[in-house]
Amino acid sequence: MEHQNNGLYSQDHVCRPGGLALTGRLAARVSLHPGASLVDVGCGLGESLLWLSHEFDFRLTGIEENEAKAEEARQYIAGREPRHRISILSSEGGRLPLPERSADAILMECSFSRMEEPYLLIADCRRALVPGGCVLLSDMYAREQETELEEPFGRLDSAETLRGRWEAAGFEIREWEDHSAVLGDYLAQILMNEPDDPLAHSLCSQRAALKEAGCGYYTAVLAKPYHLLMEESLW
Repeated sequence: MEHQNNGLYSQDHVCRPGGLALTGRLAARVSLHPGASLVDVGCGLGESLLWLSHEFDFRLTGIEENEAKAEEARQYIAGREPRHRISILSSEGGRLPLPERSADAILMECSFSRMEEPYLLIADCRRALVPGGCVLLSDMYAREQETELEEPFGRLDSAETLRGRWEAAGFEIREWEDHSAVLGDYLAQILMNEPDDPLAHSLCSQRAALKEAGCGYYTAVLAKPYHLLMEESLW
């Protein structure tokens, strides 16, 4: 599994339609206990982790696609005084660098759609999560026709395809919400305020493909059921 660039451009190189409020909404959905382990896959410079460190009492870990980006995130975070310690790891070799059953929650903001082999990532999430742990997703999807977009975008799957992939791996879909309105606002702001940004040029050049796909935005909470513990013990 190759972990590509983590999403649309922003201050910390992560797509975040809806802002950190939507990040907090997802984190609050799973009622994690103090000291729980939350992992941000495709964390960019770590802005979500910094915000979470001040809002929640979690053990926080970010994962980036290579050591150079991981070190960039470490330096960014170190200069901004997080309330709790944040660890940043690199995923050189493609696998999530996490021990088995070590994470209570895995967060992915506009990164799942950019992974070349989603089934391998889903299997890795299942391996790394504790029984009852959750994947927290916010990402773009196709409300009409599925498509593969050019950089800096990724794969636009339908809700049916996305749900089917996670359910096939044994995950339970606890929550699935459409937030396409915040994506429209986010992209409109980029076009108006940063017309020379590479993302603005990509939006213009791929406008037809985005429209044909009916590009939308969703959040999801996906749980690893407790019964999978017995199944895994038999592998």
